[in-house]
Amino acid sequence: MIQRRRSESDLADAERAAGEAGTDLGARIASLERRFEHLESQLEALQDSIHREGVRHKREIQGLKTGFVQRLRSLGAKPDEREG
Repeated sequence: MIQRRRSESDLADAERAAGEAGTDLGARIASLERRFEHLESQLEALQDSIHREGVRHKREIQGLKTGFVQRLRSLGAKPDEREG
């Protein structure tokens, strides 16, 4: 009997909450849309950051390769004749 009252009470609370949520549905949707737009802008910023970092790494690697070739030439060796 106590179990049944509790479950009926829980059901009534759930129905009341659903009714309140229904009146506030437009506000909830607007809030979710704002959150989605915010997350979307953060994702775009992250993608841009990753792209910039990749370009920076590519330039850095190219600079290291160029420096290596220049050092080999200054030592009188051709880049294709390196050991290893």
